[in-house]
Amino acid sequence: MKFETPKDFARQERAAKCFSDKYAYCYSSQGDFSSVDYEMKNESFDRICGFEVKGCPNQNMDSHRYCIVSMKKIVDCQEEQIKYGKPVVICWAFDDGILFNKIDNLTGTFKKGGRKPRKGSVHDLEMIVCVERETLQKICF
Repeated sequence: MKFETPKDFARQERAAKCFSDKYAYCYSSQGDFSSVDYEMKNESFDRICGFEVKGCPNQNMDSHRYCIVSMKKIVDCQEEQIKYGKPVVICWAFDDGILFNKIDNLTGTFKKGGRKPRKGSVHDLEMIVCVERETLQKICF
């Protein structure tokens, strides 16, 4: 079951464009149900990295001490790195910009958590990683 709304997809697209503009990459969506949202390529269309976007609606970059991601998503990103032999960058898209880094550079703690369970979802309560914001790079919108 897919839970993203058109507004969520617009936030993801804005984050991917912001990142690709900063580094002069081009990007393409990997499609629904892919393990990573986007693929970043250079001007020769060589794959540079995968790019995963986590949405943080109605929040600013400095509103929390940590950025949260599920352990399952980290494992999916690691599998993507192995498959393509290229890094995966994870990004948190806030209203005022993005925080990001390669998954291999993340540090933090893990705990059981998540969100209020939604009908049809089996992964709302799960093991999560609380990533330290100090390990993340920033681009403001």
